[in-house]
Amino acid sequence: MPPHELRLKKGAIIMLLRNLDIVNGLCNGTRLKVEILGRYVLGCRFICGERKGQLALIPRIDNYWDKTLPFRLKRRQFPVRVAFAMTINKIMDNCTSPSPAFELEKG
Repeated sequence: MPPHELRLKKGAIIMLLRNLDIVNGLCNGTRLKVEILGRYVLGCRFICGERKGQLALIPRIDNYWDKTLPFRLKRRQFPVRVAFAMTINKIMDNCTSPSPAFELEKG
């Protein structure tokens, strides 16, 4: 669940928290740079990978939770979080390029 309050400014680095469009690279964990701040949409540029520099539009989406209650709780928000820090696994998955691996044999 994204944070209930999101403070962004132009140039901030964000991380996508949901798979929005896998074919176009908008996957969970993708890092983007905010270019356009709108009320209903964020305009962001990819900062690494095949789509580096391309503009992506991120809409607000509905989030539902707590299915144990007799009513539904809904929150409409951007599925992003400011990426101040990332785990080592997310960093390795995000911007690595294939490189040759060498195996040393004992002999």
